[in-house]
Amino acid sequence: MALEPKLEERPAPSRTIDALMSDMVRLNRHIGSYPPHFSSEEQRQKIYKKWLDLMSDAEAYAKLKPESEDGWHLLSELYRQGHNMDVKQAGEKTIAILGKCLAKYPRSVGCHQSAAYFYLSVGPGYLPQAEHSLSTLRAIHSPKLDPEVESGYVFLHIYRGDAPAAKGQIDQYLKHFPKDGRAEIFKDIRKGLDNPIKGFDDAKK
Repeated sequence: MALEPKLEERPAPSRTIDALMSDMVRLNRHIGSYPPHFSSEEQRQKIYKKWLDLMSDAEAYAKLKPESEDGWHLLSELYRQGHNMDVKQAGEKTIAILGKCLAKYPRSVGCHQSAAYFYLSVGPGYLPQAEHSLSTLRAIHSPKLDPEVESGYVFLHIYRGDAPAAKGQIDQYLKHFPKDGRAEIFKDIRKGLDNPIKGFDDAKK
């Protein structure tokens, strides 16, 4: 069941932007990806209340500093989390905020990270936007490689149905980040990609 974005109007945020960012990151454990991870309906409601509290503060911060890069990054991440949690209009809000942020700050690491995560999650129609943010982030980090960016490319190739590119990207990822937490998952996906009939379909699920 979709959730309502019942935000509280606040004249000012109750915590600093750094505290808001830290609290938002902690919610990623449950609502940072789709589908969200809840052990029960009770936990879902508890996380939803925490999210509403953070959103209310984030919107208050945005009113005080309406063109803040940090403020837009925070809002984009929170609305992205809300989209994962099936909050009404959260996806549309995410797209609108990312558009504003990247128009004013075209090399914003935070907003491009949010964009890459979001656009990879919402369907094939948005893969060009995801690739744009990934390529921008790769250029910003160059000559170093960032594991978040490189893992994003794995999923970009998979969602496009390009098994050879996905395998090549996984090989590069494992070469540079052999001890990363995603390494074992990517090894399993890589095995599935070697079977073009069944394995690739399984890897896309």
